[in-house]
Amino acid sequence: MAGPPSGWPLPQSTPPTAGSLVSKHRCKWIITFKEGSLPDAYSEFEALHALLAHQQIETTDGAVQRWHRWVNNLVHGEHRFHALECKETRADGKPTRFLWATSFPVTAANAQTLSQGGRLRWKIENEGFNTQKNGGYRLEHAYSQDWQAAQNLYLLMQLAHLISQLMAKGSLLPAPLKRLFGSIRSFAAPPSAGEASRTAHLEPDALQRHLAQPIQIRFDSS
Repeated sequence: MAGPPSGWPLPQSTPPTAGSLVSKHRCKWIITFKEGSLPDAYSEFEALHALLAHQQIETTDGAVQRWHRWVNNLVHGEHRFHALECKETRADGKPTRFLWATSFPVTAANAQTLSQGGRLRWKIENEGFNTQKNGGYRLEHAYSQDWQAAQNLYLLMQLAHLISQLMAKGSLLPAPLKRLFGSIRSFAAPPSAGEASRTAHLEPDALQRHLAQPIQIRFDSS
């Protein structure tokens, strides 16, 4: 999270912005490039790609045709970034368009790989944040006005979501979680194993014995 929700009182030290954190940690990134977000940079992209006919590739994957084009070194304020577009046409003839801004310079060799990375954003949103918003974790609830507490809470929420995924997709249970409890939500309700993990206490000696034993978790990705 880049900062507290709008309207919350700021703590004594304002959290760093997402941009400053990315620069500080020298992270690479790919984000959706929306026309209305950076209108000047978007107009520059539309104007330049017409002059850079060599910066495009067309590929066919079965019945799917893809056309990638890109422009490097676009400017927004003090920042430079690169833009990559993918137009996709499937067997039904319906076209789909994707456009990303990225810190990765785009070439013919990496355009398709970057495109695949950009589309994973939807997987993160739909299977990650959406689950935390609407799957019982109540991510959007304003639990605290203290920014440090909010960060700590979200870290615990991430751990809870991770444990839930291990139980749902892993081999820790004798049968699929939904078959045992009816639903993932029921798994967390009393008197299930999820509730037991919240209220039961494991003695330190017993914990060490469990940790000393090798374990293998197999995942079902279907």
